[in-house]
Amino acid sequence: MGGLTHIANRWPLTARDGELTRFQHALAEGGAALVLVCGPPGVGKTRFAEECVEVAERAGWRSVRVAATRAAAEIPLGALAHLLRSDSVAEPDAARLAELARQDLRALAGDAKLLVFVDDFPSLDRLSLGLLCQQAAAGQILLLGTLRSGEPTPDALAALWSGDRTIRIDLAELDRDGIDALLHEALGAQVELSASRVFWEACRGNPLYLRELLFGAAADGTLSAEAGVWRLTGTLPSSPRLLELVGDHIRAVGPDGRAVLDLLALCQPLGLDELAAVTSIDALDELESNGLIQVRTDRRRHEVSLAHPVYGQVLQSSMTRIRARAALTGQAQRVEEHGLRRREDPLRVATWRLAATGSADARLLLQAGRLARHTADHAGLERLARGSLAAEDSVEARVLLSEALHAQCRSEEAEAVLEAAAGLPAPDALKQRLAQARAIVKAWGLGRLDDGLAILDAARAELPPEFHGELAALAAMQLAFADQPVAALARLGEVVGSGSGRGAVAASAASDASGSSGSSGSSGSPGSPASSGSLSSPEPRRTKPSRLRAIAEAYALTSIGACERAMAVLAESRRPWATDEPESLFVHEGSDAMAEALVDFAAGRLPAAAAGMTRALHHAVEDNLAQAQASYSWQLGRILLASGRPRSAARWARDGIAVARARGLTGPAFLATACLTAALAQSGDAEEAAAAAEMLSALPSSLGMVAQGRAWSAAVAGDATRGSRILLDAAHQAAEEDLRATCVELLHDAARLGAAPQARPLLREVAVRCDSPVAAVRSAFVSALADQEPAHLEAAGERFAEMGMLLAAAESASAAAAAWQERGSSRQAASATARAMEWAALCEGARTPLLATPARAGGTLTQREAEICRLASEGLASRAIAEQLFLSVRTVNNHLQNAYTKLGVASRSELVSVLER
Repeated sequence: MGGLTHIANRWPLTARDGELTRFQHALAEGGAALVLVCGPPGVGKTRFAEECVEVAERAGWRSVRVAATRAAAEIPLGALAHLLRSDSVAEPDAARLAELARQDLRALAGDAKLLVFVDDFPSLDRLSLGLLCQQAAAGQILLLGTLRSGEPTPDALAALWSGDRTIRIDLAELDRDGIDALLHEALGAQVELSASRVFWEACRGNPLYLRELLFGAAADGTLSAEAGVWRLTGTLPSSPRLLELVGDHIRAVGPDGRAVLDLLALCQPLGLDELAAVTSIDALDELESNGLIQVRTDRRRHEVSLAHPVYGQVLQSSMTRIRARAALTGQAQRVEEHGLRRREDPLRVATWRLAATGSADARLLLQAGRLARHTADHAGLERLARGSLAAEDSVEARVLLSEALHAQCRSEEAEAVLEAAAGLPAPDALKQRLAQARAIVKAWGLGRLDDGLAILDAARAELPPEFHGELAALAAMQLAFADQPVAALARLGEVVGSGSGRGAVAASAASDASGSSGSSGSSGSPGSPASSGSLSSPEPRRTKPSRLRAIAEAYALTSIGACERAMAVLAESRRPWATDEPESLFVHEGSDAMAEALVDFAAGRLPAAAAGMTRALHHAVEDNLAQAQASYSWQLGRILLASGRPRSAARWARDGIAVARARGLTGPAFLATACLTAALAQSGDAEEAAAAAEMLSALPSSLGMVAQGRAWSAAVAGDATRGSRILLDAAHQAAEEDLRATCVELLHDAARLGAAPQARPLLREVAVRCDSPVAAVRSAFVSALADQEPAHLEAAGERFAEMGMLLAAAESASAAAAAWQERGSSRQAASATARAMEWAALCEGARTPLLATPARAGGTLTQREAEICRLASEGLASRAIAEQLFLSVRTVNNHLQNAYTKLGVASRSELVSVLER
């Protein structure tokens, strides 16, 4: 992997292409006297100007740099002394001096044009600046320099500006994508998503602050690599240089202003009226004018915060404990005096008092904990819950603490906390939450599904019927995500008629699934409602299902191939997410997007699936949920892999591995590794795929993603027969467990590795019982491949492409080309090849067995020939094609002629006919 040593002296320049193009145009067009690079401190003005100098030198210009410093600004010609001859510097006559300076600069340039770079124009002494501007105005030099936003423009520069010979380039702070690109280039490797977010929130687009944060994190070990991905192991530290940069700005503030800054560093945001109680409006106005604080309007409230997150970090690092305690307790008292009027006031006051003294009122802490559970500050919730327990033991405080610990992947601690709640008094609603918290920790934290289900069953036996619905919903979700969809749907059917509003959709689906195979799920156990017939006549749903129930039901339905019904369930439950969502123990804002993405994936809407899973992943990062982040990362990789983007899939699989390993999440780590293995194999990286596959040796191949990883690894190593056998075995087991969607996917992969005849019988049987379009097209493809029916293969390819499965589409077209060639139909073979190449070009260099079909007699179309043929078939003239592709008309015509020869056609009309076939 890379690191920071290679950029210690030269910071990368990223996301400045547009600005650099403007400078290049200025050089090419000529006539400019001054290029002025402007921007706020730390935005990279100097680095950008240095890149401009290199661009000019590559274009044949000679360049010199003028060292301008504030200290030397009072020395006349001090900055130019190294450029001018000694007799020139000593010349007292201004006109003569200007002429000598022109001669000296001309001598420096020689036969080339001369660019003079001045870093920070206001630091240049007036005489030097005047001389340079004279030479620029006379066309003797091109003057390039930097100017901080908000600083007055020196008069000499203003004169050039009024002459309309100045190019001003404004550099803004980078956006999130720009910071991500800069991180990747600076570190030389992928950066884990949550780490990227932390750096973004800390630097807010300022490249200089990012540089110092990176060096600080690398120096103290907070930044480290895991599975080839850079990640953070703790809170970002402040580097000495960062303290120096920001400290200079803060030290100029008077005592009153510093007290405000300290208070904001500890308690922000605060209302303008709150700050007006401790300082004057004039002091606040001065801080805002100096760019140290910002004021935002939230409805009728004006909120004040520090202007940059780095300011808070620097202020806290230099604050004494006594001063911090005084500021925190004083602010808590002021808010309490007004009666905790705002909804978030209990959370604010309790947090401040804990930070100041380590204790607070027990009831206040419990109230604050209820609010904190809806934030992403799990460590803060842990502090509040522990403080509440220290004051008074209670079931609610223990449940809150377990939630905080589980979210931080500390499930053993959470289990111990919950076990100690046994015997404590609690109302029925709190007993339900306790049972659900225990079941979640057991099943998802510790991997003991049966123990989790037993806890939920025991709670159901103890609690009144009105609590049974959500207990069953959680059990169903745990079963569904453990690949037991029939048992999950049966659990939901158990509570029909109990007042929770179970609908007919899942019940009929479960009944159908139970009758279709010998599922080993719990729905078939003696005495269960599934075996006693209670699933046959469910009551219609009268109310919106809970999110928990809807996600569990939709995922289970998707697994058995009932995509349309799954979509209906999610649509019925859809509603805006509330900040105090009561179900946040089980689902979060990304859960909705995740569920919809998985349904879209199973239904063959891959672009929508990728977008949805990306949203879910970002929600998980924002909510600081590592387990969800690890799972959603590899699920996104899986979707991208099916889309024909193996390198993108590998990127997200690696992200999932890094997060999972760092938090000890064994299951997500293995599944992400399986996804990575398949992605590497489909990219043709046999050695890396084999290394990744070695990590899967402890897992059974019956798991769908694991089977795919092992199978594709075998195939890229040259043993496609073994790979297809792994997939066929896993597919038969998936069919036995009614995992129809998984079964269809595995059989499709088996056919791609050469086992189409063996995959076809089971695939036909399973696909007909799915309402998913992707199951139908996969079945059609496998049948066409087994029969070597080229027309049907081409039709399958078109349908795959419509779904966004471009690699599958390219493979279908490639297989069709081989089948046409076998039949002696060279023109049809060439047409199919052109289509295959067009799709394959969008697949990130994917390499699979079906893409390696033989070329037709006339030869294979190149990528450029295929592209030009496609545009020509759409009716574009050669000139229009040339303009679109930045080619000459002659080049376009030459490519077309070559393609005509290969395809066996003589005109554009024949070309259209071939491509249509």
